[in-house]
Amino acid sequence: MNLYFKVENTAGQRIQELFVQGQPLKADQLYTVAFVTSQGVPDKYGINRKDLELHAVEGLRKYVAVKSPVDANQRGTVIAI
Repeated sequence: MNLYFKVENTAGQRIQELFVQGQPLKADQLYTVAFVTSQGVPDKYGINRKDLELHAVEGLRKYVAVKSPVDANQRGTVIAI
């Protein structure tokens, strides 16, 4: 995902462009996503939401155990313009 935003704009006007796998986000397409808590993601967003028994830290430990070494090259994914 690549996000281009203007931090000085008012809420609802900050995101300028959003790309998923190098392609512009399509408003009518469904995307599978994951997030740690629903605190920052209101219930009105998404469908088929699931609460998992797995805690975030334990999930990360299991992921690293299988995928080590992990290369999380995230530079340039969120860009202020």
